[in-house]
Amino acid sequence: MPNISIGIRIPTNLHKRLEVYIAETHLTKTEVIFNALAQYLGASEEMTLS
Repeated sequence: MPNISIGIRIPTNLHKRLEVYIAETHLTKTEVIFNALAQYLGASEEMTLS
């Protein structure tokens, strides 16, 4: 199944925190948001980023 692209709007302060986290972990925005959403929805174990 192909991946679907979505766009979101977030507050500036949340984006700044995301940028700091990305710099610290060397992950991509996609990886961080994908993992956070999967964890929030309780789907971490069944999801793979590909």
